[in-house]
Amino acid sequence: MPSVFRSAALAGAALLSAHAAQASTVVLNNWAFGRGNNVRAVQPAYEDAAGGFTGKLDGKDLLSYCVELSQDFDWKTSYTNYTDQTALAYFGAASDKALKLARLVSYAYYDSTVHVSTAAQSTSMQLAVWNVIDDVDYSLSSGTFADTSAYAAYASSLLKASQSFVNVANVWILASPTQQDQLHWDRVSVGRSSNAQTAVAEPGSLALALAAIAVAAAALRRRG
Repeated sequence: MPSVFRSAALAGAALLSAHAAQASTVVLNNWAFGRGNNVRAVQPAYEDAAGGFTGKLDGKDLLSYCVELSQDFDWKTSYTNYTDQTALAYFGAASDKALKLARLVSYAYYDSTVHVSTAAQSTSMQLAVWNVIDDVDYSLSSGTFADTSAYAAYASSLLKASQSFVNVANVWILASPTQQDQLHWDRVSVGRSSNAQTAVAEPGSLALALAAIAVAAAALRRRG
């Protein structure tokens, strides 16, 4: 590869990975739809309220779901020890959890009909997220992770419908050594797709990368 293109490619790769891992300030203020609902989950065992959260990520609006149950957090508390990283980086390249979560989010929030718009549906969505992370099937009634609450059936329907749904989401994990890790996402820009197996650049970053490559190509032509 000519050095000029190699330099441009490296610059582009750096831009593409800019969101891969960065320190972030997180504040979780409330339940996404006003309240959570009690669930009865096993492996890991959890019998308490569940649902999505609303808050702020570096001052911007945040909608998130809990990734793990070994830690907790306090409402309206600013935490500065979160690291924002791609779901792929969090779970590892050998895992398909990033892709499954991206498809789940895409179906739930970006289908022609929004499938999560109430407190009850948000509770089911949280169960579905935990099932992707802690199990390998698409059901809350079987497998390692299971739930016997009234919200399990809708969670299973979200999981099954998302299996083959076209992914249009970039998924990220806010990881903290002391508080609950959180799943959040953004939508892939129009005309581009993501399989959640690689970080997809934000439009501005991609434009900068392409511009750098174009400048490098022009320089090479002038040399010729």
